[in-house]
Amino acid sequence: MAQSQKWAQSEFQLLQREIEVQGEWLNHERLERQADIDRLRMELEAIRQALSQLTPEFALQFQREFERARQEYNPEG
Repeated sequence: MAQSQKWAQSEFQLLQREIEVQGEWLNHERLERQADIDRLRMELEAIRQALSQLTPEFALQFQREFERARQEYNPEG
């Protein structure tokens, strides 16, 4: 029975380590996705700034279209 308990404890430790490794991987992936999102936000802001400089009425048009899209767009389908 002592051998069985040692085996169960060893299996438990392996499972515990696997869960820790998976948690670390998920955290890394979350940080990667957040970095991607931050980069896209910066790129979009740079595009908006450039368009505003090239087309003075862009800011007003953008706000109107943004509000329309916000009301009409369904991200789930």
